[in-house]
Amino acid sequence: MRISIDKNDTDAGQVYNWTVKIQSFINQVGVGYITAQKEAAPLPIVFIRGPSDITVFRSEEIIIQGDAALPGDGEDPDCPIPEAWSRIGFEWLIDDPTVYIKPATIASRTLFLQEATLEAYHVYKLNLTAWMQLYPDDKNYAVVTVRVSADRLRPAIKGGDRIVGNDQNLTLDASMSLDPDDIEGSPILYSWSCFMTYSPEVQVQLGMPSGRCVDMHGNYLRLPNREQEFTEQSIVNIPALTLSGMPDGLPHVFSLNVSKETNVSGWHDIRYSSTSVTISVVPGAPPTIIVDPLMDRKVNPSKRVVFTAKATSVVPHSLQPLRWFVLQGTLNLDDFSVSTTGREGENLVINPNKLIPGQTYKFRLQAEDDNGISYGQLTVPVNAAPASGIFTVRPPNGTALTTTFILQNKGWADDPEDMPLVYRFSYIKGAEVEKPLVDLGPNEVVEAVLPQGPESNK
Repeated sequence: MRISIDKNDTDAGQVYNWTVKIQSFINQVGVGYITAQKEAAPLPIVFIRGPSDITVFRSEEIIIQGDAALPGDGEDPDCPIPEAWSRIGFEWLIDDPTVYIKPATIASRTLFLQEATLEAYHVYKLNLTAWMQLYPDDKNYAVVTVRVSADRLRPAIKGGDRIVGNDQNLTLDASMSLDPDDIEGSPILYSWSCFMTYSPEVQVQLGMPSGRCVDMHGNYLRLPNREQEFTEQSIVNIPALTLSGMPDGLPHVFSLNVSKETNVSGWHDIRYSSTSVTISVVPGAPPTIIVDPLMDRKVNPSKRVVFTAKATSVVPHSLQPLRWFVLQGTLNLDDFSVSTTGREGENLVINPNKLIPGQTYKFRLQAEDDNGISYGQLTVPVNAAPASGIFTVRPPNGTALTTTFILQNKGWADDPEDMPLVYRFSYIKGAEVEKPLVDLGPNEVVEAVLPQGPESNK
């Protein structure tokens, strides 16, 4: 709904307050308020593209797009817009003087803030001020409220899913777990639990098919910080000859829960997150493989992906070359255009644009020596581009420098953790490179007047 108020119905120097109420069919009422002051001088109309109240994560880059329109619509012959009015200056201001904003973005329509610029659990007010350069003292502004939330913790267990021998010590290392927002406060706390399907003998002994992990004597496995007992201990060592092994591997699912308590600016928050690895225990002492976790929730298919790992053997003279395999997903590691390292070696590099967006891959590094075969593996989800939407331009034809085109995106969807979406509108003139109309921002619809096309189009 849009309401227009005639310029003759308001007086210069006065402050006006408008209230809008919206009622749904179930009699739920929403109320919004707008305050405006009418100035005697010609002021640009300043606005924020997209919502004026947004919630962001501290760990993410922030893009806020504003703009300004000239007074009058240019169609009233009694109120023409002078050409000199089209030169408009911009300035972004924030209500916290400790926040640093790069000068280049302060004086533009679009505000870019690098990740970790704003503090979590804070609410900021950002003003976009605009003025016609003919009247530098007569300014107008729009306000956007930015609420900074804390992202979820990212727990990580070094080594991934893997095989270990029961003659070897087992180390569960969660020291790479992190708070992506790096918020000061209490340290990250850790607790561990273990679940397994019992062997037939243990099933008879305990009277159940599965449950808490047991040691090789059938007693429940005691972890230093187990279940809901959170401590600062990120590394757990399980001595050799503690766990039972089977020739085909006896799976033990070790789950890690992490928590962090924060008290900032009157906010009290405790965040939790969890992850797990499956350790398959075999008899003896095969090679030990530790594959480092990837800390991103998803990998970007347009970027290079690097896997790092470490393999050790108690009989190193018999250790065969390490080999990587793809257990899930479509990828040929023998193709040099896919991987510059190839499948052999501790580390693996996947070149940009070789992983299929939206697929989930499972990579395994395998080792063999005289004591047997072992592996370490990671499951890697690949980010997918937004889908299911359409892009329209109205009207389909027009006149350069005259016709106002409406560019609209509609119906684009993505995974919830990748929302909200931002949009960039561009055009290509003949064989020239792409030129931006509106840079990245939350607005799905823009209006634009296009320049003269190439001579070949005439």
